[in-house]
Amino acid sequence: QRIEVERNAREVEANFFASCLLLPLDLVVPLFEKVLKYTKRESYGKLYVDKQQQNFRDYTLCMQLFRNRFTASDTAIRLRLINLGKMVFNIQFEPSQDRGISIAQYLERQARINQGR
Repeated sequence: QRIEVERNAREVEANFFASCLLLPLDLVVPLFEKVLKYTKRESYGKLYVDKQQQNFRDYTLCMQLFRNRFTASDTAIRLRLINLGKMVFNIQFEPSQDRGISIAQYLERQARINQGR
């Protein structure tokens, strides 16, 4: 069990290092500031991701811009922005409705729902 914990800690460290390497601070912050300006959220200083439709649209736009600029996975982008304090996830699942669903699965499902509108 101790070996598993150590391996998980190394994996977390490796993921953090990779996200810093793929998404350098001096490039991430200016692009994120453009996202805030475009979405008229400059006064907040961060993106809030929750079940509100406009917040989800802003999140989707942010992720699209970052994917176009960087060669990194959505997970790496999300983790980097969260670690920098630029993105806050406030998604609370109803246990009976969304038991076992990951944030990524939820976001993909929301994107499909929004595309249908």
